[in-house]
Amino acid sequence: MKVSLFTLSLHKELYRQVSDQARAERDLKSTERRRVAVQRAEDIIVRLLQKGKVPSLRNASIESGEKWMPSLLKSAALASIRIRLGHPAVKQPPRSGSYSAELRRMLDESAMRIREQFS
Repeated sequence: MKVSLFTLSLHKELYRQVSDQARAERDLKSTERRRVAVQRAEDIIVRLLQKGKVPSLRNASIESGEKWMPSLLKSAALASIRIRLGHPAVKQPPRSGSYSAELRRMLDESAMRIREQFS
């Protein structure tokens, strides 16, 4: 919605609507970004486990042909899923304490799907 700041300052209800709409759009983009990262991590873990390889960042990089740097969300998702699968040598990603409830739920569901697939 294209509205000038002057118009918004005169109409508080319009400001609230524009603000709520912008927040909703940001939340949707953020949710989609998280969903994609968790799905990519899950996919690469499954591929590596099927090949009998450890689902590490290095093996993920080799398998996918992409960089899996620790600072990336997909890498943090990979580590978090491995922890949920019971891999004791994996360290908790530094920002894991700030994960939203939604992201933690996505990670839990992903780990459950992987467990079911390999049980």
